[in-house]
Amino acid sequence: MKRRRGKRGGKKNMKKAKCYNCQKMGHFARECTEPKKIGKHRTRKDDNVSSRRHVGSLAKVNLPTCEPCMAGKACRKPFGKAKRATHPLELVHSNICGPMNVRARHGAFYFLTFIDDYSRYGSVYLLSHRSEALDCFKRFLAEVENQREVNLKVFRTDRGREYLSEQFQANL
Repeated sequence: MKRRRGKRGGKKNMKKAKCYNCQKMGHFARECTEPKKIGKHRTRKDDNVSSRRHVGSLAKVNLPTCEPCMAGKACRKPFGKAKRATHPLELVHSNICGPMNVRARHGAFYFLTFIDDYSRYGSVYLLSHRSEALDCFKRFLAEVENQREVNLKVFRTDRGREYLSEQFQANL
């Protein structure tokens, strides 16, 4: 006579195992290949209640079409894929973030980022005031142009007010 083990371990006799999903013997529900049943007798196919005639016939109502609603539901053309830069410093993205709620150790409330689109090389500069953005841009430009021996072609920003000053425009 075989000694049976409890729920916590040991081998199971698979001939006596009954699947809770398809009610067949020889496997468990986690190994079942039948579609999963939701509830007692429903499958996922039964989700459309009106097609199963659980609901009586629904009267069809003719309503006028709402032009703005139709325009809102209309399919729009997808945005085109943005072209990535093919050379270093061909395109540099920049943004300034702040003021932050917490001041950095040396008193900075803002940070300025520069990201090269080709190499994804990024630089971050901590700023106390937005007016320091021009000085950081000059430092960044001198640093990367010396390293790469290539000039900056396109400088992309979110048109923030720190980039719109006449002094900044003169340096581009």
